[in-house]
Amino acid sequence: IKDSSVFSVSSEFGAVSASSSPPRLDPLLIEEAQVRLPWEEQIENDNNEVACLSEEISCGQQWYQTRQLLTRLWVLSRDMSNGSWEAYAVAANNGEDRMLSCAPQLLRLPPDDIERSAKTVLSVLKLPPALLRREPLLLTVPPELLVTGFEKLLSGERERGKTQEGIDEEARLNVLEACKDTPGLLLEAATQD
Repeated sequence: IKDSSVFSVSSEFGAVSASSSPPRLDPLLIEEAQVRLPWEEQIENDNNEVACLSEEISCGQQWYQTRQLLTRLWVLSRDMSNGSWEAYAVAANNGEDRMLSCAPQLLRLPPDDIERSAKTVLSVLKLPPALLRREPLLLTVPPELLVTGFEKLLSGERERGKTQEGIDEEARLNVLEACKDTPGLLLEAATQD
């Protein structure tokens, strides 16, 4: 997948994004999407079954729905009114390729589950969409684990600043900055026992 686009050669991102039909996906990416993540093994959730068949993934309908919701949340690029369509299409395709290369499970996980995770990161934890673009595996982590991981980080920060007044707000700001600046910090906190 390193040298090829997520989409089959005959599919241009611009045409796919402007069309109402789902994209055709790279067979190697579909195979990688079948791999269960460690936190999926720990959680008994009927919605996250790996039984999603490769034919269901390859038709692209589920990713099409996920892509639409991630675009609405500004996690994936939107069409920009200024600039050329070609430049936008290349940038958007690169972002999407990178996201799926890092987290191919996004092809098979239910869009509603991905949306709940995205909204948890964006609305509950108050982290920027850029974090989800940089660390798309966060979209595969159940919301309760994301909140628990953030609380672990917050608890540790509170401990370090016991003697200062206003530590709760300061600790929260420090954890927010640490999550933005330290790749993998929230993911590690959320997925470790």
